[in-house]
Amino acid sequence: MKTSTIDTLADDYIVIDTEGKPVLRELAIVNSRGETICELHVDRESEVGHPNLHLQTLPDVLHQFARHSHNKVVVCHHVEHDRQVLRDSFTHAHIPWVEPQWACSCELARKELSDVHSYGLENLAHALNLQVNGQYFNGDRAHSALYDAEFTYQLYRLLRRRQNIRALKDRPNPFTSSRVDTPFQTHPNLDRVSQTEFERLKAVIRDVERDVNHQSQGVVVQGEPGSGKTHIIMRLADDLLDDHRLLFIRQPNNAESILYHTYSRILESLAESVGERTQLDLLLTRSLAPIVRAVVTGTEAQSDRVILEALASDRLDLLGAEGSRKQREYWDRIEKHAQRWWNETYSNSGYAPAILKGLMRYCRYTQLHLKNAVTRWLSGSELNGEELSSVGLESWPDRMSREAFALEAIAVLGKLSLLDRPLILVFDQLEALGMAEHRPILMAFGEAVKELFTHVPNCVIILNLFPDRWTQFQQLFDGSIVDRVSQTQIVLQKPPLSVMQDMISMRLEALPASTEDIFEPEELQDILEQSSIRKVINRASDYYRYRICNVPLPPQSEPALKVSTEDTISSAEVLRRLRHLEERVWSLRATLDHHGLSHDGQPAIPAGVEANSPALAPTIVSPSSSQQIVHAYLEDQRELLARQYEKPTICDDSDDIGKLRAIALAMSEIKSFQTQRLSLGKRKLPEHLVIQSSRTRVMGFLNTESSRSFLARLQNFNQLVLYHPHMRFGLFRDSRQRIMTGKVTQTAIERLKNAENGSFNILAKKERIELELINKMITDIRNRDLDVDLPDAMRAIAVWKGRTWLTKLFD
Repeated sequence: MKTSTIDTLADDYIVIDTEGKPVLRELAIVNSRGETICELHVDRESEVGHPNLHLQTLPDVLHQFARHSHNKVVVCHHVEHDRQVLRDSFTHAHIPWVEPQWACSCELARKELSDVHSYGLENLAHALNLQVNGQYFNGDRAHSALYDAEFTYQLYRLLRRRQNIRALKDRPNPFTSSRVDTPFQTHPNLDRVSQTEFERLKAVIRDVERDVNHQSQGVVVQGEPGSGKTHIIMRLADDLLDDHRLLFIRQPNNAESILYHTYSRILESLAESVGERTQLDLLLTRSLAPIVRAVVTGTEAQSDRVILEALASDRLDLLGAEGSRKQREYWDRIEKHAQRWWNETYSNSGYAPAILKGLMRYCRYTQLHLKNAVTRWLSGSELNGEELSSVGLESWPDRMSREAFALEAIAVLGKLSLLDRPLILVFDQLEALGMAEHRPILMAFGEAVKELFTHVPNCVIILNLFPDRWTQFQQLFDGSIVDRVSQTQIVLQKPPLSVMQDMISMRLEALPASTEDIFEPEELQDILEQSSIRKVINRASDYYRYRICNVPLPPQSEPALKVSTEDTISSAEVLRRLRHLEERVWSLRATLDHHGLSHDGQPAIPAGVEANSPALAPTIVSPSSSQQIVHAYLEDQRELLARQYEKPTICDDSDDIGKLRAIALAMSEIKSFQTQRLSLGKRKLPEHLVIQSSRTRVMGFLNTESSRSFLARLQNFNQLVLYHPHMRFGLFRDSRQRIMTGKVTQTAIERLKNAENGSFNILAKKERIELELINKMITDIRNRDLDVDLPDAMRAIAVWKGRTWLTKLFD
């Protein structure tokens, strides 16, 4: 009767081969990782053991088979033969036979492979270029149990891979997410990666929390590109957001508005959700409870008891329905208590009392449009009369210093956090500040951080940096800044290979395939030997695309070594690049070996292997162009930015013009032009940039919410249009900003539109995303997050889906 075998490919299996008939003479067992468990020879001349360790009694060999096959699928190339030999041997030795579950690689090959003329192990090994220890199948060595078992294992792995590829074709690539852009994203995480460094970071936060003075502390997290600096911050967010507020600030780009840039990014971070609430909701509700308790001690009324119960249980619905009289009365009472507490604890001077009121208004409302209106007001923007009335706030003064306002607002948040948990301020993507062109921004940033340490309590201020950039910053910053920022220094290293391999396996857990199913051993070694965590994941992604989608492997590139007096290469960087060269040499030798080539390029294919046999390993491909790499990056990042577009965003003219200036600086790598600014005496102009090439264009942004400021700056811009008829002027306003409806304002807008050399433009979603996308690409290249030379990237931008509105500015 024919033996029953499984039709699918097992995960938990052993591969065996037997020699002998009718009774066993040799047995070899290989596990599912390709490791030889045992190679056994039976001594049939004696019923006792033989001094030669290779010879064992038949009962001993059979007991070992029974032990290794327990609860395992047993894979053979011809199940009928191997099963009969084993069954007869168990009978001969008077040992009970327990039928295992079988899988026949010959039968499976018949189902998977229709283009071979014979399904014998030798022919399949030749047709499929199977190798063991770098050697092809040699018929003279066949019929050794271990030799055949090892090739059967290779065949079974190949069949598993073919079946898995069909199952994975419609699945997403598990290795595509290799970079954390913000800590509020979700990426696969293996706790053992940088666990010691992660615990040190948490210890600093606990130290600030336990400090009776709650002095802010600084941490510098150092690591090479792709070492996991932002990833470790993501882990902090995932671990601590229920109790702490984490505020993420990307690189500033305007020396005149560092603090306002910081505060704007803080507001955007506070709008991030933690469950059904935002970070700002949680900060306010948890700090208001002790405020109310402190004020009403000894005079607690029934309404105060309701308020305290609602705040303590985080049940704001107990205060009444949105917009109801009951809710209004309760929240008016909370605000009264909070303002009294603030005046007694601090003072009623400056912007702080109004900021505190705005924060409580944000917490009071649940409707998204009201929360967004309060967020814009908290950013210092002017709301129209209807919006101000709807949220119960008053306009800011016209001549308000945005930097002073921003510092005071951040200080208010720090003081509120004294009643909750320490704030975690993270400055990321700072590497480009080390460029000579950005020296004014860097120095202003250092002074801004100093101000934060002086005025904002209860904070952990984290700077994520390359080691060589931190060395450079220390040479430029004032000693007092360096001492405060670097109270704790944490250096991230590439994890051990075993941890990296576990990380690769973890990303495959949700798929019906293991690491061994997808990658050949030499491919896995190539992956794990990459110089950083990100490069490991990216290389795994390359191999995965090759296996599943038949996409050729891209070359491994390294930016050209550039040394200048302004941007020197550290010894660590030199060592890293030498290590990269070693890896490239190893990879080339492995590839030559895999293709049966000697290192001098001569073929080393054994006799009997057809020259046109289909190879399973990746072929050597011509290098992908930088253009292809950049275009793939742009497609991925555009989708990400499109998803983020609807999130609450602070539109800031100084930030936007900083982005345009960064793009112009990058574009100057491939085109010749000059940039400057115009002036109109002491009158305020929109933030703008003059680009002088074959034609002169003036690009400006005017996103202010203040009707008075908008009109004044627009009228001054129109004067420039009139005074410079040879220049082409364009003024942009983000489509998410409110429409200016005043009659005089509309007249000024029409005047600009109708000018021969002027235009007023709404920066719609598509154009906004293009601005953010190109700026992000430049930042990622300068931060070595995208491995492409900047000039090549800017040339690739010029031909990406037709020229963008930005690239046309530099014609």
